[in-house]
Amino acid sequence: MPTTSPQHNKILVSILAGLGVGLIVVSISGSCDANSNCVPQVAQNPMGLPLVAPIVSSEPTSDRGDFSTPARVKVKDDRPAPLQSAQIDRQEAQVAVSLSQAQLAQARINLIEFQAKYDSAKILAQQGQVSRQQLDTAKAAYNLAQVQHRAALIGVQDSTAQLVAAKAEVSRLSRKTHTTTEM
Repeated sequence: MPTTSPQHNKILVSILAGLGVGLIVVSISGSCDANSNCVPQVAQNPMGLPLVAPIVSSEPTSDRGDFSTPARVKVKDDRPAPLQSAQIDRQEAQVAVSLSQAQLAQARINLIEFQAKYDSAKILAQQGQVSRQQLDTAKAAYNLAQVQHRAALIGVQDSTAQLVAAKAEVSRLSRKTHTTTEM
């Protein structure tokens, strides 16, 4: 079962949102009396958009030419080939692995730093130079750094798994394309 990367989902949502910008919803309301005689009332145009009436020709259809045969229109398919799409997914997964590795490195630095601060605060608290509240704050910061480090580890594992899956998909599609071209 193929999985989609978070980046792929964001791209899809962005595309769908872009397409949705052009949609306009027109509401029609009306009133009906007791005899079910309904009188529609078009809603006010609150956005100030121009109202467009449909264009209807009064010419007979015979004057417009012969439309008895359907027009043949060749439409270019703008969708990328499955192999190209899989290669793009692989590249996105490689970027995600790099980003998650950078986040792990930063989390590791933070963990070391906050552990040192917490260890120092424990020693100073034993000597009476630091208050209990400062020690608790240092401990909370260290605990947070531990949680962030674990989350970064999970992020690296997830992005690596996505990269392995993307590489496998590219390999599968490459073999499929190779066997198809041989036939």
